[in-house]
Amino acid sequence: QMECTQQSQVDEVQTPLSPPAPVPWARLVPCMPSIHNTPVDLVAGTSRYWLGRSLARCDIHVKPGTSLEEKVQHVLEWAHSTISNQHCKITQLTTTNPPPGPGSSKDKQVTPSPPQIILEDNSGNGTFVNQTVHLKKGHQRILHSGDEICLVNPNTIRKQVKSERVTRSILQHYSYVFVISNKPKRPCVNPRAMNYAGSYPAPERGVAS
Repeated sequence: QMECTQQSQVDEVQTPLSPPAPVPWARLVPCMPSIHNTPVDLVAGTSRYWLGRSLARCDIHVKPGTSLEEKVQHVLEWAHSTISNQHCKITQLTTTNPPPGPGSSKDKQVTPSPPQIILEDNSGNGTFVNQTVHLKKGHQRILHSGDEICLVNPNTIRKQVKSERVTRSILQHYSYVFVISNKPKRPCVNPRAMNYAGSYPAPERGVAS
C-alpha cells in the first residue's frame, strides 16, 4: 500500500504543467463598460486585430449599446449601424535593430526594437483618435498607451441627435482606451474621467450600458 501511494505521488509530481496563458501586449478598455462590453486583451501570437460589427470577420465584435431609456436605445442602435463590418484594425509591428557595423563586436546580437502599434481605418465613416484625429479609409496612425479610439463619427451623430447628453452617451458606448501592457504601472485612472473630462463628461444617470 505504501509503494502504491509513493508511486502516485511521483506520478503527480511528473505530470506536465498546463501551458501558461498568453501574455497580452495591449488591452482595449471600453469607456462605457458593461456585462456585454468588457476589456479585451490583445495577446502574444496574434499581431493583428480587426474591430467591427461582423462577428464572423472581426476579432473584436462591437455589439450595440443598451440603455434603459427607449429613446436612447433607439439612437444607440442607429449609431451602431454606422459602424462598418470591418471598421478598423490594430496591428503590432515588430522590427529589429540593424546588425553591427564595421568595427563592432562580433558577439553583439541583433536585438528587437520596441514594437509599433498601428491603427488603420477601413470604414465608410472613419475612426477617431482622442476625439480630434479623423482617420479615413486606408489612413494609419501610431497608437500610444492612453489613446482613445471612437468608432462613430461625432459630426454624423450630432446631425441626427439634438441632445448633447445623448450624444455623449453614444460616443462613450462606442469608444475604447488603448493601453500597452508592458508600460510601467501608473496609478489607476478611471477611463471615463481621463477621456471625457473636457468635452465629454461622464454620462448622466438613467443611461445604462
